[in-house]
Amino acid sequence: MQQWFQLVQQKNALVRYESELVIFARELELEDRQSRLQQELRERMAVDGNTHLYTCLSPVHLCVCVCVLPTHLSTCVCVCV
Repeated sequence: MQQWFQLVQQKNALVRYESELVIFARELELEDRQSRLQQELRERMAVDGNTHLYTCLSPVHLCVCVCVLPTHLSTCVCVCV
């Protein structure tokens, strides 16, 4: 019976470890996607001197903000995934 409980504990530990690995893999996928989206945005915008690209990393969202600064006013557009 003792051996059975040890096996159950080992199984539970492996299930927790698998969950951590799945979360880590998803995080890597999101970081890769963010990088590709930033590159695509840069290419599409052909960034000039009055346009600035900002990236906001939060635990919940990946955001890319583009701000155009004509003079003293700024207009920003943010896309979050």
